[in-house]
Amino acid sequence: MDSCKKDCDCPLLVSHVVTLQPNSVKGKDAFIEDYPFEDYRNKNWGNSEELAAISWTSGGTPYIVRSFIDFNFDTIPAKAIIDSIKLSLYAHGNIGHGFGHDTIDGSNECYLQRVIEEWDEDLITWNTQPQTTELNQVLIPKSDRTMQNYVSINITCLVKDIYNNIDESHGLMLRLKNEDGLRRRMFFATSDIEEHQKRPKLEIYYSIYE
Repeated sequence: MDSCKKDCDCPLLVSHVVTLQPNSVKGKDAFIEDYPFEDYRNKNWGNSEELAAISWTSGGTPYIVRSFIDFNFDTIPAKAIIDSIKLSLYAHGNIGHGFGHDTIDGSNECYLQRVIEEWDEDLITWNTQPQTTELNQVLIPKSDRTMQNYVSINITCLVKDIYNNIDESHGLMLRLKNEDGLRRRMFFATSDIEEHQKRPKLEIYYSIYE
């Protein structure tokens, strides 16, 4: 009897899932642009609906766009064991930078990289962008169609780095793998878009002893 009671008192490893899909108030995302005219390198787009990675031209002048996104992990217990993490990004068309994804001049493969310096959604610009690390970066394959959604991207190792180095981690940067080639882009929606189903979504699967 004592043995059975002792076994019952042992903590159980219980699985949980948390879904984060914040709105414009709680979400943190912005794009930055390297365009030499109109002081674009010092402009902030923290309230934009665009989460984009672009290499294109405007009036014959090349420009590059990168994007940043961060999620709040406060709801995850400190002793949680991370099992897997999935990121879903949803295609978005906008007349400002064109409509949806494009591969006119080649592959639009992208990297997701961990941001290792602080940044402010309402202040970040091309000239003030934070540093990132290539460690455990995730490759997003090229698109097959203009309005392709990327559902359940496996970013487990990348976010484990964030979770395990929380003081040196400040979200993710989205950028093209090849920023030298022209006329290629990935174009997703941010937390600022009205259609809630298009906002970036993070699903965190974890276990914890209870």
